[in-house]
Amino acid sequence: VGNRCCGMVLESDLIKYVACGSLSSVDHSTVLVATLTRPASPVSVEARRSDAARRMQSEDADAVLVADGERLVGIVTAADLIRSLAGVAPASPDTPVPG
Repeated sequence: VGNRCCGMVLESDLIKYVACGSLSSVDHSTVLVATLTRPASPVSVEARRSDAARRMQSEDADAVLVADGERLVGIVTAADLIRSLAGVAPASPDTPVPG
């Protein structure tokens, strides 16, 4: 809706959608993102890790959006939280993905 975030699609949402056979009778190129989008209420940039973790748990999600007021500024994933708790620096955007 305009420049506002309407929700997010997680990898787990896609996996559930495919696993349920929802794509068996549908042309894969015609699946609307709106079909897969879950509501997303962001946490504040000042939120604690525990706030992000609780939000993920309550929304059964492995990521949470981060906002500075009305402006969406990022996303925190469960893997980000684990790295943070383990004291591991986040990967830079230029770091190649293994595999």
